[in-house]
Amino acid sequence: MEKSRVFDHIARGYDAWSRFLSADGIQRWHHEALQAMDIQPGAHILDVGAGTGTMTWAMAAKAGPSGAVVGLDPSAAMLQEAARRAPDMAAAPVQWVQGVGEALPFARESFDVVTAQFSLRNMDDWVQGLQEMARVLKPGGRLVILDVVQPTLARGVVAWQLLKRLTTWIGREGAAGYRWLGASVEHAPTGAELKAAASALALQGVFERRWLGDLVLLLTFERRGSAAAFHVAVVPRVVWAVDGSLTALSAADAINVLMGPGAAVDVVVVIPPLSATEPVQATDEDSWRQHAEKAATLLDHQRLNVDRHILRGEPGPTILQYALQVNASLVIVGNKGRSARADQWAGSVARYVSQHSLSPVWLVPTPHPRTMGASA
Repeated sequence: MEKSRVFDHIARGYDAWSRFLSADGIQRWHHEALQAMDIQPGAHILDVGAGTGTMTWAMAAKAGPSGAVVGLDPSAAMLQEAARRAPDMAAAPVQWVQGVGEALPFARESFDVVTAQFSLRNMDDWVQGLQEMARVLKPGGRLVILDVVQPTLARGVVAWQLLKRLTTWIGREGAAGYRWLGASVEHAPTGAELKAAASALALQGVFERRWLGDLVLLLTFERRGSAAAFHVAVVPRVVWAVDGSLTALSAADAINVLMGPGAAVDVVVVIPPLSATEPVQATDEDSWRQHAEKAATLLDHQRLNVDRHILRGEPGPTILQYALQVNASLVIVGNKGRSARADQWAGSVARYVSQHSLSPVWLVPTPHPRTMGASA
């Protein structure tokens, strides 16, 4: 099931459930994001993942009648909810477009302000989505990201566990699509990964705010010049365990450089257990499979023998079992850099693998903005 269909099913009650899940915090978070945009009269604005359009209309009011606003979302039902509101003659006109963030149907440098609020982590490829948003942003323009990210602090992990329990409960109450919102944090970047990717695209950070530990993150960037290319430090070979995060994927450049011609590279993705209704289960599995495909495309297929393996089970033990089975000379796992307490509460695949592996292990560090160039 496509993610857009998941959101189609929850469009009607989306705003109410979002307020409930955040204990009304979402209104304050959105307000701060709106302030961070620094919208001037006449501004051209793009809202990526506009949802029901609540914030899109607020942006239009700020831009005034001389401005222009586009609300883009992959869900037709969400856009229908957004379009129900009568236009405000004192606000900028709003155009509703059905589409995805990874392939924005707009020309380069079209918008003064671009924002993605609680939508980046729902993209199939959030790095590509970030690249697209940087592409359509004018030099000097602002990009504002507000989202749930993978927490690295203990308080953030506690909030994440609570979110998963609440979304599971809501799913039982008839809004099954909300289980995806809880599960989707598994596919989200950490704050450090997000900032590193933005820096690689010539996006300069100007403002940052966190809530619920570091589970909810507001980042504001300004575009400075053109995007460069990611540069990752050179390091060794492997059974390459990927989960779609920028941390894990950043090993691709090193693998391409260090592996000799004809070397075998196993791209391994482990689908963890998920107690959910069938549509959400299928959506979650689709995301894991897309992570494997994404990782494989980053490798040099002309020099390397690349194979993808989709496994099921608890990630740490499953990775080690596979590595032992193929007699791996090296295991590569991304290390998200959580605190020791956060690792203890959330579980850490990197920690488990490094402590139990019979093969050498490379823990890929979270990319640092100053050591990166642009995207793979």
